Amino acid sequence: MRPLRVQRREACSLASCLCEKHGSGSSGVVWHSMAVAAATQNLLLPFAPLSCTISRRSSSSAIARLLHLPNSGANSSRWRRTRGSRWRWRSSGTVRRLVVAAPVVGRVQARGDMVVELVVGVAGGLILLSAIAGGLSIACHPLWLVRWVQKFQPRVLYLAPTNEKVIALTLDDGPHAHITPQLLETLKDNESRATWFIIGKHMDPCPYLVERIYAEGHEVGNHTMYDVASWRLSKEDFEEQLMSTESRIKKYFHHDANGNLIKWFRPGHGFYNESILKTCEAHGYRVALGSIFPLDHMFQKQAKLLVQNVLWRVHPGAVIILHDRVPQWEQTPEVLRMLLPKLRKRGYKIVTLSELLHLQGTGNSGFNNKF
Repeated sequence: MRPLRVQRREACSLASCLCEKHGSGSSGVVWHSMAVAAATQNLLLPFAPLSCTISRRSSSSAIARLLHLPNSGANSSRWRRTRGSRWRWRSSGTVRRLVVAAPVVGRVQARGDMVVELVVGVAGGLILLSAIAGGLSIACHPLWLVRWVQKFQPRVLYLAPTNEKVIALTLDDGPHAHITPQLLETLKDNESRATWFIIGKHMDPCPYLVERIYAEGHEVGNHTMYDVASWRLSKEDFEEQLMSTESRIKKYFHHDANGNLIKWFRPGHGFYNESILKTCEAHGYRVALGSIFPLDHMFQKQAKLLVQNVLWRVHPGAVIILHDRVPQWEQTPEVLRMLLPKLRKRGYKIVTLSELLHLQGTGNSGFNNKF
């Protein structure tokens, strides 16, 4: 006995017509509310015949017209009560069935819900895995990703494409009265130089340390006046902080071979936008981030772990980012004491950003070189 199949358009038409007859008395048609919702959404059709509830004295000819079934009149067509709360339609020798039991509707609906939940669960799992993979990729700064970003963002320095074993070391958020002297001593002992990105307000207690950084051959860069996310600042506020810090450190900028000031900027919290780039370029700055960032700002006493992270990812032309600030007042000096000798043992030379570019042959002037 072949079950009746109803297309989506026919199901909607049937539900509409039957709902109009709902409540018209014993001769009317009673349509189960669950079946209406399921039929009109075309959810039942993939799993089972159309489900509904029809009264015993329903007009067979009206139902036949709605379902496009052959009908020879009310006398030759009738409904018969069968076992299990089912009705069978007899017309012109053709036997068709409408399943009307409410439990069937519930089972079909449950199957539909299971399929929807399964699809949603699989999609959600894939999205979650993609987010985790993407987050790990960004957090770990894989070299292939950094090279790809450098290719499409030539206005920002991430690394220098060189085969020479030279590395630029950068230190953010200084100076600090207790940490910076230790870092300077370690760099001196290992014949290494670094670029310090200075926060203007941090100079107030110890301006003499910036003088020492400059005097010992290191480089000074701009890291805004306060330790805030640069991309959250308005264009006016950002420009004000940039220039306020420059007024404090301008005399410590080095010059290139053409006599131009070498002005480096690193955005607060490591993110930038087009407005930041345009403002920096207007004032002669070049924006620098890095290719090796061991997330040292998230730890306080994990020097060995950070050293292993850097050594595992080190490569020629790398730009390393570490922090010169209070939470890492013990960690960063210890990192340099362990890291620098091992890098030198591998044949690397640790230099400033400007020296890195000079060694790789692009020069220091103009700040528009494409890496």
